[in-house]
Amino acid sequence: MAGTLRSQLNMQKLLLCDENFFKVHYSAHILNLIVQDGVKFANDALSWIRKSVKYIKDSESRMIKFKECIEQVGCENTTTTLIADVPTRWNSTYEMLDRALKFRRELAILQLSDKNYMYCPSEEEWNKLEILFWKIQRVLIRMSNDEDVFVSSLANKMMRKFQKYCEEYSDVLSLEAVLDPRIKFTTLSFCHKKIDAYTHDQKMENVKENM
Repeated sequence: MAGTLRSQLNMQKLLLCDENFFKVHYSAHILNLIVQDGVKFANDALSWIRKSVKYIKDSESRMIKFKECIEQVGCENTTTTLIADVPTRWNSTYEMLDRALKFRRELAILQLSDKNYMYCPSEEEWNKLEILFWKIQRVLIRMSNDEDVFVSSLANKMMRKFQKYCEEYSDVLSLEAVLDPRIKFTTLSFCHKKIDAYTHDQKMENVKENM
């Protein structure tokens, strides 16, 4: 659809500035790429969690056994259990891992009581999951300087992915901001410095040229 529209507009010479303002990134897809890069750092733990969910949910007797583990820990809510994810939907993976973290002790008990259950993440893998889903909520730039090597490596990798798309962003919104009496160049310049001081001058020059 986008290709057809571009061709039609090009034939009518209606695309300004060499089509620079026509391309708009699909933000949900970019977000998914960023998150999936982060999840790869805990890929082993993710694999064990998926296998754990499948192992338990594939058998009614195992479901009952897992419920007994929940009761043994003393959890009042015995109706909540593990959930599977859809790998192509990052938010479902988050929900699966978030739920698994809450059942960390129960899964450890199941491993002790069921010799056929061999998918419980190790202590190190559990720790990685906790780091991934709690520390990652901090601002990526601040995370890049984290003392935890795992966290800083994760943040830097995600920032590189993010930066790739930041560099390709369209100036359309910037042009609109300049035309807004409440914003103009001064506020736009301030915002660009807050986002990335290193590319500020070049981006502001691009905006002025396009204006």
